[in-house]
Amino acid sequence: MDEKKIDWAELEADYVSGSMSYAELAQKHGLAKKSVERRGVACKWFLKRQKHREKLSASLAKAEARKQVKRRGRYRAIEDKLLDKLEQAVDELDLVIKTKVTKTKTVKYENAKRPDKPTEEVTVEEQEHDTVKVMIDRSGLAAVTNALEKLKAAQGWRSELDEEEQRARIAALKAKVAESERDDGNSEIVVRFESNMEDFAG
Repeated sequence: MDEKKIDWAELEADYVSGSMSYAELAQKHGLAKKSVERRGVACKWFLKRQKHREKLSASLAKAEARKQVKRRGRYRAIEDKLLDKLEQAVDELDLVIKTKVTKTKTVKYENAKRPDKPTEEVTVEEQEHDTVKVMIDRSGLAAVTNALEKLKAAQGWRSELDEEEQRARIAALKAKVAESERDDGNSEIVVRFESNMEDFAG
């Protein structure tokens, strides 16, 4: 094929954004491997691929960090609500609600033929609630204390876990990028042809 008719921009885009080797790229487009390899080395396709992957990796890491921050915010909102409930529970440990129930039964006798037989019975139930102070509920106190201790432990444990998980995910992303760069030894060929070795640092 006439090299003037080859869409090198398309081939470069395929190589930089993908994971194909020069040989695979040549086969896909029906070209000689030497031609594609020569063009790729001359135009520094490997370096462009490396920068593209580093940018993608950084983008994924930032997205993961944002996700973790959002998740922490949700946890903290729940913790605040739980703390409010625990404070309320502490304030109410020595309170008991007593309920007094009064039932009133009304019977009507309106049957002229059977004056002794009730014609209607109505029962009205009334409740009165009163809050009184008693001795502190020890089991309730133990439950509130236990819940508070678990909340405190969860705060410290979760923060460390989030950071560790984030570091592990970033390391996994970097390892994935490094692994995908080993495509049939092309990285070694590029290293031999390029003179600016600082581009390969990091």
